Amino acid sequence: MRQILSNEIIYEVIKSSNVLHKSMISFMFTTGLKHDKLRTFKIKDLLRACSAFMDNGESIDDLLKKNSLEIIPCWRISDSSNVGICFNTPETTQYLFDYLKDRQRYANFNEESYLFKNYNKGNPALNDEEQLEKDFITKELSRKKKDLNKLHNGDEIQFNPGNITYTFIKICNDHLKLDDSDKKELIALFQANTTKENKFYDDPNIKEYYTELVQYLTIDPIYESYHYPDGDDGGSVEDDEENNVYSDWDIKQKIGSYYMNNIKTVHKLDYNEYDRLCGIVYDLAIYDRDSKHHTFILNDESLDNYFKKAKVQVLIEDYTEEIHVLVNEGNIDVKINEIIHLMDKIGVLYLIQDHNHLIKVIKEYLTFPIHDYGEFVITSSAINDIINLCIDGFFMN
Repeated sequence: MRQILSNEIIYEVIKSSNVLHKSMISFMFTTGLKHDKLRTFKIKDLLRACSAFMDNGESIDDLLKKNSLEIIPCWRISDSSNVGICFNTPETTQYLFDYLKDRQRYANFNEESYLFKNYNKGNPALNDEEQLEKDFITKELSRKKKDLNKLHNGDEIQFNPGNITYTFIKICNDHLKLDDSDKKELIALFQANTTKENKFYDDPNIKEYYTELVQYLTIDPIYESYHYPDGDDGGSVEDDEENNVYSDWDIKQKIGSYYMNNIKTVHKLDYNEYDRLCGIVYDLAIYDRDSKHHTFILNDESLDNYFKKAKVQVLIEDYTEEIHVLVNEGNIDVKINEIIHLMDKIGVLYLIQDHNHLIKVIKEYLTFPIHDYGEFVITSSAINDIINLCIDGFFMN
């Protein structure tokens, strides 16, 4: 029974999968290739597919050091009867790189090694160079289907290789700007189910057709930042800053890009942690954009500040002890030290390198006219405000 699988369902499976399964499922979904093709790919095929992004003489090690989110590989497939030219999304490239980096830790491989290979982390000596078993993918997806249906109260979600590729075909038919006959021919080429007589086989613009599909083939919302909707080139950063015009999508794009380039490699967050952190950053940015009190600019400096503020909020929310410090009039220096000690316990103090400035901010915050009535209770909200004032550079004079 044919069934269209939503991106949300595929993501639900992806986020709970190991690096091998994640790369294989994403690869099937974003290339449209049948699962038996995956068994035949070798490392050298990946190198050929990514050759446009590599210099002569570069190896797989060099490739894995590159920014995967800038790479849409072009896979050329040819067997005894069929040919194909297919692509995968930058998100899938990221999953492939993550999987291969993990595999390198436990098993050696070279250009002749199979691209998709199960490997034994507990006993690397058991790793070999053989292909995956013919029914490996089918069995794994069958297990995931059972888990998925349990989570969905017994709904019959047909998560299988056939429906993954069927969903790819549906996305192509819905979003390729071609007539029906041309769609059919191009999809056949994407799926390596045609001959060299295919009208798109020598089309120099074939990648552009695929690029139009990337946004619809995105699985994890974080990777939405690496494409532009409806063929829009996104404009330049300079244009955005000059005109101070940022749509909700622009802000999501910039947050995602900054996270991938500056946060992801330093802090190994799982999806829930990422979603929570970036959600706070997004809310902070939207609030500032819609505020009429100052000019809103979204650049690396402001994004760095937003992520620091978001981290503070997460740390404070996760602090289980009650935050309640009573500041009495005439004893402010002692209470400042208590507040700093509390910040250290919560885990937010490290975000402020200039402690002299922090002391100044706390003192001015506590003696601000609205607080100057004999005593003031420091709460989690107050600590959040104080840290944010430091991050924004307030009271610097």
